[in-house]
Amino acid sequence: MLLLGGVPGRAVAEVMLTVSDAQVTEGESGFLDVYLSVPSGTPMLAFYMIELKLSDQEGQPPSGVRFVYDDPAKKEFGKADRPVFTNTKAVQTTARPGLPGTIAAANDFLLAGEEPIMDGAGLFRLAFETSLGSQGVYSVIIETDELRTNLFDGLANPVTIQAFNTVQ
Repeated sequence: MLLLGGVPGRAVAEVMLTVSDAQVTEGESGFLDVYLSVPSGTPMLAFYMIELKLSDQEGQPPSGVRFVYDDPAKKEFGKADRPVFTNTKAVQTTARPGLPGTIAAANDFLLAGEEPIMDGAGLFRLAFETSLGSQGVYSVIIETDELRTNLFDGLANPVTIQAFNTVQ
């Protein structure tokens, strides 16, 4: 991702949004981490919204695998390793499909300020569960539409995502 903004003195950095890989036995649960890769520079982050879609090998939503909340009562997602925002947790994005399901829409923000994005810093952890008979390979696809997936710094400048690294 490339940080673009009209603020003098801001560093330009390449930032990539990445989803970790996961393998589980059918009928078990697991998780994926959504994190940022920053090969150079130090962009800043104050808000993000990320949407992920789960699909089978034919590109269809699977019936035996579904995303779930880490905390269903609060509609919260889990904490990723090395989080950018250490004192908050991502929550369900309003007006997007809730969980359990095959679409996960998470967002998080700082009430004030911004935090530096270090290489490998996490955004959130996405739990999933599988049913017996769901053996297979599934893809987690990052929605690239700016209305569904976006990052902003503390001055409301968009942080442009240069690459989306999805998993199977």
